[in-house]
Amino acid sequence: MVCGLYKTIAAVHSEADEFQRLIQRQETVDAVRSSMQEKLRMNEAVMQLLLSLDYVPRVDPMVRKARRQVSRLIVGLQEIVDAIVQEHVEGFWSGCGGGFGRDYWNDVVAKMEEGVV
Repeated sequence: MVCGLYKTIAAVHSEADEFQRLIQRQETVDAVRSSMQEKLRMNEAVMQLLLSLDYVPRVDPMVRKARRQVSRLIVGLQEIVDAIVQEHVEGFWSGCGGGFGRDYWNDVVAKMEEGVV
């Protein structure tokens, strides 16, 4: 049973990684900024990932820990999506506008990876 739960968590983690790669693309950033529909679609995708984790029962301490780590990763991705929408500076990844750019993204990703490892 525990092995099956880990497989579910690993699948959600894989989807979160794919979502992370998606929001790193400049075309995605532009689409989210320019379209409320795209922003809603991205938010729904993140919520779907969280809901997938909700179906994983917390029967084992190691399962709880793995679930918590992936949840934190997903919440971090949601914060990044929200930050993209709130940031209205040309060249989002260029580091313009008070230092919110590629360095910020790298710091956030590094923190998320520390929590997952």
